[in-house]
Amino acid sequence: MTQVATPKETYPGLAYDQLLANMGGSTELLNRLALLFLEQHGSDHARIVQALELHDWTQAKFLTHTLRGTAANIGGMAVHDAAYQLEILLEDGDGFCPAALTNLQDAMSEFVASLQRLISETSRP
Repeated sequence: MTQVATPKETYPGLAYDQLLANMGGSTELLNRLALLFLEQHGSDHARIVQALELHDWTQAKFLTHTLRGTAANIGGMAVHDAAYQLEILLEDGDGFCPAALTNLQDAMSEFVASLQRLISETSRP
């Protein structure tokens, strides 16, 4: 049986084609949204960890929920999924959730790197 190679994602962790279609093909708009996400949510994982360390479950849930929705809106489905899993654990009262935090950190690292690369490759000089 012959396997067909699937094309490598241009920007891992980012649903680029879908997001670009949602932006009407405007890479300028996509870049602005990517910059806005990085400015407002690029450090959310650290903020969530800090809230958990302070036992501020309300803040941790709020940050996780906000990150989940925002990431989905900008094509970060792996971040959305990881944040959703953490949010469920927090809602269930499972506390710190190290494995879920690691999954979120990994998804965020990949997504942030892809957004940064997207911005550098598609920004006008």
